[in-house]
Amino acid sequence: QENRYVKIISNVNPTIAQKVKDLKSDYYNERTWAQKIPILHWLWLETFTTRYYPYGSFLSNILWYVDKNWVAYYGVEEYFDEELRGKNGKIIWRSSAWIWWVWANDFEIENVVNGNDIYLTIDIGIQKEVEAIVQKWQQSLKADSISVLVYNPMNWQVKASAQYPTFN
Repeated sequence: QENRYVKIISNVNPTIAQKVKDLKSDYYNERTWAQKIPILHWLWLETFTTRYYPYGSFLSNILWYVDKNWVAYYGVEEYFDEELRGKNGKIIWRSSAWIWWVWANDFEIENVVNGNDIYLTIDIGIQKEVEAIVQKWQQSLKADSISVLVYNPMNWQVKASAQYPTFN
């Protein structure tokens, strides 16, 4: 066949994925030696990592986002993309012809390297208030957009940054 597999669905809820794994395991353990192919043998789960934004559009004008093709756009995501991305693992397999009746194989494993964490100076309480204020004033003034930046003048740490409307 041309296709090694056909993708049925992407971004499955982890709870559902675990139920599928458990179901496959149960059926595999119940099979007899007479059965050549276990039930659900053809069903495979492919791991997929993604950057996760648990608070939706909160902090969106600072973080921005990464699309489905792993392209980072603006803000912290784009600036620190290389540090956040990490590195995929792989297996490098080398083989040679018959050597004195022994098949010689050698392989090297490059482990996955997780991306780094980025710590910001944003104060979550101030950020929530500023985002609410910006939204209220934008609607009140009927402005096209409104932006606010709050920083500590003693050390130049950014404490909050908000705009409305957000990218979302």
